[in-house]
Amino acid sequence: PQHNLNLRSRLESEEAPPLVAALDTSTDTVVVLLHQSGQCAALPSFQSECLTVCTWLRAANVPFKTVNHKLVLTGSRFPMVELGDDEFGPSDNILEKLSRRLNRNLDEALTQDQKILSYAMASTVEHTLGAAHRRWCNENRGQLLRAYDLDLKRALKRSVMPRG
Repeated sequence: PQHNLNLRSRLESEEAPPLVAALDTSTDTVVVLLHQSGQCAALPSFQSECLTVCTWLRAANVPFKTVNHKLVLTGSRFPMVELGDDEFGPSDNILEKLSRRLNRNLDEALTQDQKILSYAMASTVEHTLGAAHRRWCNENRGQLLRAYDLDLKRALKRSVMPRG
């Protein structure tokens, strides 16, 4: 009712974030900007690469902000990380570069067997989570649109279809 109307009008008035955002210079601490795609800003991205980078940043205690790009075309690749003037894209090894740049190696104390187990567990979680999310979305399309509170026709007309 009224709450949904306020939320909807606020979401409609939001402008899409730029593909390249500036580093937050309002504080003296370095803040990493994590660009990701997702249907709803309140939910994390279900892309395994985005989840991996987000989890690493939290585990390494690195301050970061997420920039959510809604309804991005398929040509765009995420996650993308900005740190100062540097940008690390999805084809780069983001975690390795962040480890070197921030001098935080979370795997340093792990043995080779533990690193292999960590990789296997991460792969299992990625595949299981992705499959479960896709299955739920396919089986519950109506609930998904209601959960995201998204008018798909209007959103696609505004962001995807050419004007003319």
